[in-house]
Amino acid sequence: MASVLVVGAGLAGLACAWRLQRAGYDVEVLEREAAPGGRARSRKQAGFLVEPGFGFFSNRDHALHGLARQAGLASRVQSVLRFPDALDTTEGVSALRPVEDPLFLRTHALRRGEALRLARLRIDALRWRGQLDPMSPGALAALDGEPLASWLERRVGGALARTRVLPMVAALTGLDAHQLSAATFLRLADRHRSVRPQYMVGGLGTLVTQLARGLNVRLGTEVDAVESEQQGARVRYTAGRREGRAMADAVVLALGGPGLARLESKFAPGERGFFESLRFARRTVVHLLLDHAPALPYRVIAFPPKQGFGLTAIEVAHHQRGAAPAGAGLLRVVLGDAASERLAEVSDDEVAGVVLDNLERSSVGRLEPQAVIVDRVADAAPVAGPGFHVALERFANRVERSARTAFACDLFVGQGPEAAIQSGLRAASEIAHVLPLNR
Repeated sequence: MASVLVVGAGLAGLACAWRLQRAGYDVEVLEREAAPGGRARSRKQAGFLVEPGFGFFSNRDHALHGLARQAGLASRVQSVLRFPDALDTTEGVSALRPVEDPLFLRTHALRRGEALRLARLRIDALRWRGQLDPMSPGALAALDGEPLASWLERRVGGALARTRVLPMVAALTGLDAHQLSAATFLRLADRHRSVRPQYMVGGLGTLVTQLARGLNVRLGTEVDAVESEQQGARVRYTAGRREGRAMADAVVLALGGPGLARLESKFAPGERGFFESLRFARRTVVHLLLDHAPALPYRVIAFPPKQGFGLTAIEVAHHQRGAAPAGAGLLRVVLGDAASERLAEVSDDEVAGVVLDNLERSSVGRLEPQAVIVDRVADAAPVAGPGFHVALERFANRVERSARTAFACDLFVGQGPEAAIQSGLRAASEIAHVLPLNR
């Protein structure tokens, strides 16, 4: 039986290992943390569901839905139908019309001229729609060299871009939108076209648990080096204070860019350079556990940068069934890269104080949570700024490749749980291609 080592038990690594094992491969997963799941882990605290990575997904996340169905979890997928997304403006909270494209801001607060200018973005998205395949990122090369902020200023005007479009981009990506390229925006717009927000009862950690249950996952195992050649792959790892080695016919590296860059490995020319060139954004998620649910009839509230709150968005998580005790409230406050960087060295209590002070100055008002939980991710997502898609296509089309090696990185197809699962399934297909069972 052909054997495969999967390095990393995040959602991408687990999806890859699960698919390969079902296909008949002998699979072992090596994970440095004490539990699988990575950013998709969920945990319960005092009856509240805490999800540091991904709170929501959508009806258009087909890979996630397919995996949940095959894992017997389809009944846990629920839709958030009654609560629209919204913007916090100087006039108050402005709700978007439900079941519409959030990036095009179908809101009653728009003036006629603003609506007409935003219509240009819809036309742009339709024009480029056939060239947005994440597996062919170079199709967007013509737009990859321009920062999103300057492109939007040309298309809809600076004021409308700053107060309407950029805040929603930041809310949907968790990134500071001024760092992104115009190409990234069009891919995002296509992915969020007429989506229906959804969640998994019990959190995405339920899917993690189900996938990991039938796999051989070795926890607390830090992989230090990988060496692959035409005959197979070897990894060197540290578990506790002991060093060890493992061998297999092939290896899948389900790690983020920083993890790949740190590995001692004989990567093919162009591979290591690509990983080392990436810049990853920080993200901080502050969970507010409230005795009483605040009157916020929204799913997400986005904050324009000019308001100076340092907040990217609030996810009103208690609308999810089972996310909070009856009558209680649960808010996930997301801070983008710049705010997370400023607060990187301060204590969790200080981060909580900054968030609560800023919320009091916003339309949300004063909140007095019973507890605050702060989760920080130093390398939450690659910054898909100008030049990113061209570099990604160059990497995807490289001629020289590490033998018997596949990469399962969500940066290839986007962000969030759908991207992670797609990356894992794609890596499984690559391994099946280079290592067929009937060889």
